[in-house]
Amino acid sequence: MLVWIVGKDGLLGSSMMGTMKVAHIGSSRNQVDVLNPSMIEAFYLKHKPTHIVNCTAIVEVDKAEGELSQQAEEVNIHGIENLALLAHKYHLKLLHISTDYVFDGTKKEAHTEEDRVNPVNKYGLTKFLGEQNLLEILPTAVIIRTASVFGPAKYGLIDSLVDLLQGKEECCFVTDQISTPTYVDDIVAATCSLLDAQGIYHFVNKGFCSRYELLCFVKDLMVKYQVPLKCIKIGKSTQENFPRPAIRPVRSVLSTKKIEPLLGFSIRSWQDAVENFFVGKWGKGD
Repeated sequence: MLVWIVGKDGLLGSSMMGTMKVAHIGSSRNQVDVLNPSMIEAFYLKHKPTHIVNCTAIVEVDKAEGELSQQAEEVNIHGIENLALLAHKYHLKLLHISTDYVFDGTKKEAHTEEDRVNPVNKYGLTKFLGEQNLLEILPTAVIIRTASVFGPAKYGLIDSLVDLLQGKEECCFVTDQISTPTYVDDIVAATCSLLDAQGIYHFVNKGFCSRYELLCFVKDLMVKYQVPLKCIKIGKSTQENFPRPAIRPVRSVLSTKKIEPLLGFSIRSWQDAVENFFVGKWGKGD
């Protein structure tokens, strides 16, 4: 078995390269452009991997509504099509990382893999169309939907909250954007458990929270681990008061019941995952 990680320099791809337990190789965008079928096939013929894990995506949700709209369509839809065609031609296993943003966020319970998708922004739409076209070309593929991904390789969600809390005495965040912060290392472990599976699976850390609750949790961690902190008051707001180019789902919580029997580990809570990441980057310990 040899796993090819496409998009090795991104947030998820970097973690795949660093923590995946099975034999693997990776390619950056400079090495393999997923929009170039010749580059894709040349890399395959040189290394002959048995599995492909696609970590490439345009994930800038607001920019996908405007300046990156065309690029989001190309990479998120046509890029995965090209990988699927290669996997079909050479009988390879293909795993593709997708998103909770394929849902509109109106369901009160956690979304299952069988729920109808209804994206409310361009990013979610391109990811759904990519999923759809992938399964049409390669029905044996695996799609892993996850949410609110954070990790050490790139500046991300938790980093932005720390900066916010260090920059202002009064901070404010929304109560009507609810999902599950999910650690990249846990996604890697889940991916390894699905190398011989097929179909759509949801994977996130346990539990869920609003962005306001997450900000409060990060503030508590900063106090606990004596990280410099300027904010003394956190206020509540709604998305209506923070207009952005892209609408976010109100409640994009994902059910993990389908994937749990296939995992070789228990899924940890989002709180444990965030604290683990936080300690590694900012914490001094108790």
